[in-house]
Amino acid sequence: LENPGKKAEDLIPIFSRQGCSKEMRIEGPLIKVKILKSLFDQYTSPTLDVGTSGGRRILDISLAQPESNQDSKLLELREVQIMNKDAYAEIGAELFKLFVSNHIIGGFFVTDALRHQVEALTPTNKDSYVHKLGIVSAALMLHSPCMDHVLNLIIKHSCDENIDLNQQQLRLKNFSVKLR
Repeated sequence: LENPGKKAEDLIPIFSRQGCSKEMRIEGPLIKVKILKSLFDQYTSPTLDVGTSGGRRILDISLAQPESNQDSKLLELREVQIMNKDAYAEIGAELFKLFVSNHIIGGFFVTDALRHQVEALTPTNKDSYVHKLGIVSAALMLHSPCMDHVLNLIIKHSCDENIDLNQQQLRLKNFSVKLR
């Protein structure tokens, strides 16, 4: 109210999609390089999670270092089409090569634990990312399911099997909706 009579557009800078997009194309790769350099010779695990935004499927690739007590670092957001076993194997191979070329010690690929993710990112499977690499390495990255997703599945299936648990879960769900 310090500027009566002025339009909001005059007071608030307008961020055009074109300008922001250009800035992101320039700054984004520089940020990625900075993140990769900061992880030199450190144990790091990539997490892969696909979600939707505006009707588009987006792959979120973050880098986690659980022992460091730091937040995960977003490495990349990528629009994807079909995420099947072959697509995850390609991404796994790409990330493995990225880690090797930047001297990052690979930990585990962390995913939602869907069957095609497990098959694509477990080195001993015949169709895994290892076969996309074209090289053999003694220090391959293993796969680990996200424990939050696994626990959620355990609870969901337990509630499906036990009527009392199912009713308690429904009450809790209804209560949480009321709190919103």
